[in-house]
Amino acid sequence: MSEEIKNQERDGQDSIYGNTYGAGMRAMVRSLQAAFFVLALIIVGMVIYFFTFGGYFVVESQEYVLVLRFGRLVFQFDKGAHWVFPYPVNEIIRIPVNQQTIKSKTFLPQNFGQKINPDMGPQNQTLVPGRDGYVITGDENIMHTSWTLNYTIKDPELYYRKCITPKDPKDPDEVFTDKETNEIYGPRGPRTLLGNVLDSAVLRVAASEPVDELYRNTSDFQEKVEKLFKKTITNMNIGIDVDSVHLKSEPPAMTKPAFDQVLKAELDRDTVKQDARKYEVQQKNDAEAQRAKILAEAEAYKKRVVSEVEADGKYFKAILAQYKKSPQTVLVELYNKKLAEALAEVKGKYIINKKPGGKQEVWLKINPEPEKSQQKLKDNKR
Repeated sequence: MSEEIKNQERDGQDSIYGNTYGAGMRAMVRSLQAAFFVLALIIVGMVIYFFTFGGYFVVESQEYVLVLRFGRLVFQFDKGAHWVFPYPVNEIIRIPVNQQTIKSKTFLPQNFGQKINPDMGPQNQTLVPGRDGYVITGDENIMHTSWTLNYTIKDPELYYRKCITPKDPKDPDEVFTDKETNEIYGPRGPRTLLGNVLDSAVLRVAASEPVDELYRNTSDFQEKVEKLFKKTITNMNIGIDVDSVHLKSEPPAMTKPAFDQVLKAELDRDTVKQDARKYEVQQKNDAEAQRAKILAEAEAYKKRVVSEVEADGKYFKAILAQYKKSPQTVLVELYNKKLAEALAEVKGKYIINKKPGGKQEVWLKINPEPEKSQQKLKDNKR
């Protein structure tokens, strides 16, 4: 009897527990089923994305794409659209191959570009080592320079592997810090590397030349730095082509007025020299023109004299032939001709003839017609 009562009590308790926890269990089961369904959809979506759009990419213009599979280079693309297994299987690295520019201001003072009053005294114009940049020349003087470097990446794989590029090569260089003390050591990366190599080339060239030579022959200074920089980059073999290196030099601020005066004097000197050269060329041209004119006139005079002499020679030869035949006749003819030519130049003429017995006979030309009247008569006839 007691056993039956115990069984009934146990069955009653089970029914009470079933009624109490049954709804919660069913709600939890439905929640788990929904979560499983959502998770399954997410997994299916990720699988679909993984095998479709996740690995699809397009190589843009002026860039090169490297595909790394678990850190190892497997593909290189320079154009077009492609598909590979996405991260974490493959990693796509985009490297720019267009011309890039680096500007180095290592050798410029911190306050470069600010106007400095010479009357303020040297205390605010002196350079502070470690803060203000400058380069020391071969004769222990200083000068300020700024440089502009243009370069292109010719071998993207070599560039990415050797230059410690950031995760995305298009990003600025990473700043390197001490993990324990958080002390900043400075940036590291390809642009920092190239800037440091350029600064080293500038120091080496400047240390071998006097300051006057560097200021006067800036093109030679720039050419030597560019040549040394290109040689160093070629020996480093980091996949870079150097296009050009440009220099802009400035004297120290305290000496800038003196440099400006020297520069102005040199410009004035060059202007005077240029004017003198122009004057020299002009005078030479004028002298050459005068010389050519004199030679031409002399040549014309020579031809004229020779021609006249030849004509006179022919005339005298003809007269000589006639003279040999009849000397008296030729002499009388020549005398009369010359007499007529002489009398033609005389306005008043008097002929005195001496006759036998001592008498003289005079012939006069009375009332000669004036020249003006003759000219007027000719005009009237016209």
